Amino acid sequence: MRDKTRELGVFTIGIGLIFATLAAYVVMIAQSPTQAAVAVALIFGLIPSAILVLSGVCVLVLRRPLAVRVTAGVVTLAFIADALLSFNPIKLIVSGACLYLVWRTAGQAIAQLRGGGPVAG
Repeated sequence: MRDKTRELGVFTIGIGLIFATLAAYVVMIAQSPTQAAVAVALIFGLIPSAILVLSGVCVLVLRRPLAVRVTAGVVTLAFIADALLSFNPIKLIVSGACLYLVWRTAGQAIAQLRGGGPVAG
């Protein structure tokens, strides 16, 4: 029996750190990073990453059904935005599968929190 709240929190933090790393990499490989390139990386990379990391931390610390729902919603927005920006059919399918797993895990986490114990996974 696994702690689904912890799984969701760690997954969300991991996704946030991956997005932040990719944003930093884009700025690093730019030939001559201008202030506009840094601003774009900050707005489209680091701010969403910070939101993902903070929502993951909230799930781990608060351990409340509302925190689980908010985190699942934040992850959903991140995957939908990423899939829509690329219009890649394979990415849409992978994003859909990931979102199914996120919402399934969120449902199990809420059941664990309401029931007071772990749910078989």
